[in-house]
Amino acid sequence: MAILKNQTKWEDLYYYRKTVVLYQMTVVFCRRFLPKFGDRTVDQMVQAATTSTT
Repeated sequence: MAILKNQTKWEDLYYYRKTVVLYQMTVVFCRRFLPKFGDRTVDQMVQAATTSTT
């Protein structure tokens, strides 16, 4: 008889998977619609999306 429950891997958590998709969509949006160089907005958006996945 197990005393502790089996632990769930954090990669399988519902909200983690949603934040990964959000990060990927943010990166694609920035690459497609925003300038690649000289704009700090792109860096800020990608960094904000990155911190939501951690």
